[in-house]
Amino acid sequence: MVLIPLCFTIVPDYHFESSKLPFDRAKDLCQASGMHISSVMSLAENTKIWLESKKLGSEFLWLGARDVEGDGSWRWIDGESFTFKRWSIKDDKEDKANGAHYLAMSAGTGFWHQVSKFHLLPSVCENIGKF
Repeated sequence: MVLIPLCFTIVPDYHFESSKLPFDRAKDLCQASGMHISSVMSLAENTKIWLESKKLGSEFLWLGARDVEGDGSWRWIDGESFTFKRWSIKDDKEDKANGAHYLAMSAGTGFWHQVSKFHLLPSVCENIGKF
């Protein structure tokens, strides 16, 4: 039996964790609940997550991608191909120089930003068996 903390908001295929955690703890929480931190494969999926994320009352939320080498080679931690992208036009170069190699979605716009894994953000977990 999997216990889901009460701070989760459930949307089909996704669970939104309102607790603000650093990336590694958010990833671990998703895994402990039998899920993984969400990857985004399409504009429709991005929009679904974005619309629900607005209810969390946070400026950003974690998505499950990182650029571990810092060379622009982004990868979803669930192994999905990083083909769909929704980058903000904001220049994140200063953040990148400060270890910003993790992906966060803006709850205001739905666009993506690279941020440090130490930011405290809510997250979205995805059901591992989603179709």
